[in-house]
Amino acid sequence: MQRLALMVVAMGCLTRQGLAEPLPVRSNYLLLDRRVVGQVENAQLRPGVVQRHPANPVFAQTLPWEVDISHLYANVLFDKQEQLYKCWYFTRITDWREDLSAGDLLKTEMEQGDMATLYATSRDGIHWDKPALDVYRYRGEGTNIVMFGNHGVGVFKDVREPEPARRYKMLTGRMPHGKVDACFSADGIRWSKRVHVFNARGDCHNNAFWAEPLERYVAITREYPGSNRVVMRTESKDFITWKTPVEVLRGPITKQTYSMPAFPYEGVYLGLVSIFRIASDERVHVELAWSPDTVEWNRIAEGQPLLALSETPGSVEWGCLYAAARPIVTPEGIRIYYSGAPGIHSWQEGNLCMATLRSDGWAGYATTVTDRAAMLETVAIRYSARPLRVTADARGGSVRVTLLGQDGTVLATSRPISGNVTREKVVWEKGVDSSLSQGGAVRLRFHFKRAVIYSFAFGGK
Repeated sequence: MQRLALMVVAMGCLTRQGLAEPLPVRSNYLLLDRRVVGQVENAQLRPGVVQRHPANPVFAQTLPWEVDISHLYANVLFDKQEQLYKCWYFTRITDWREDLSAGDLLKTEMEQGDMATLYATSRDGIHWDKPALDVYRYRGEGTNIVMFGNHGVGVFKDVREPEPARRYKMLTGRMPHGKVDACFSADGIRWSKRVHVFNARGDCHNNAFWAEPLERYVAITREYPGSNRVVMRTESKDFITWKTPVEVLRGPITKQTYSMPAFPYEGVYLGLVSIFRIASDERVHVELAWSPDTVEWNRIAEGQPLLALSETPGSVEWGCLYAAARPIVTPEGIRIYYSGAPGIHSWQEGNLCMATLRSDGWAGYATTVTDRAAMLETVAIRYSARPLRVTADARGGSVRVTLLGQDGTVLATSRPISGNVTREKVVWEKGVDSSLSQGGAVRLRFHFKRAVIYSFAFGGK
């Protein structure tokens, strides 16, 4: 299907031209996906509203070898099998190297630089432990260091991997920069020898994931051409043989795309882009990007943060924010982990923080002029006879849905939806014509006032 861009017409109205075939039936449609949206009046796509956890930071620098974890480049996952949150994060180790020891096999890593990967666990994702492991020892005692001499590590658990020794996968930059390595682990603690897999500067959060529709791994890294940091992409079928990375996103040199952990979510791919405000205050905030295929990336509401910096100087979230890989999706909402630092871009103390986001709440269309109704109409989609459900925040307002035939004929109109709702079942004023066949082409028209709409779905709860 050809990619179609939204065109600005008049009075804030957007339209889509030339769609050949209706979109296929999906379980959920995010409205941030511009392939779904046909026309918009009096509404704009805006980042969702995150709620910072009151316990922030959920962990900070507490160990002697945590010299500065300012960037963190955290990788957080919830291991369903073990019912355990796991986090791999990054530090620079300088003053304490002479007090560290390791087995003969690992000593060569300690010669490759002063960066290390650390490990932490949690039962609830809020209270974290830094276990004393036997991989590296500090003055004879166990530490939570699992690898030395690497930079910008990305870790994930590959649940589809049949070989236990390769269940955990890692991409890591080298010191000095210029090459990216891969390695494997059965438990995420004891790792295989690193293998060079592609060339890239990679001095940020190198992260990878399995893209099911593409049937391959996708990795996101970075290059640094002409003093401007840019997002790079590569792919592999076996995690060893990777294509040459290509550029997929860049910002202006004054507001650079510093890093972008990416992940699949409800039929699209999302990226949490750290923006380095190099020309103004040298602070870093997080914005949102999306992609239909991991190749074409689009900024959402460029310049509007998803994770905004604190306005309180000295706060652990005032200076620099870097998103962790892979938000945790729960029935209650989405957990976004990220690092926070109190100063401008530099080596400094670091902290792991957490914010929550409503289900599907990454970005939504919000009424622009609040005292009049907005309208959003989808492109043609295949009709599903399962119940239509809507996710929206209509506190103080309302949302109505009209079901249209492909020729614009009104087939049904809903009762108003109010309140802050997730997958709310649409109740039609009159039943949908039974002659409307499953898989036929329809469009949905949303009329909403003082509301934000995020997604719609067929079926489910």
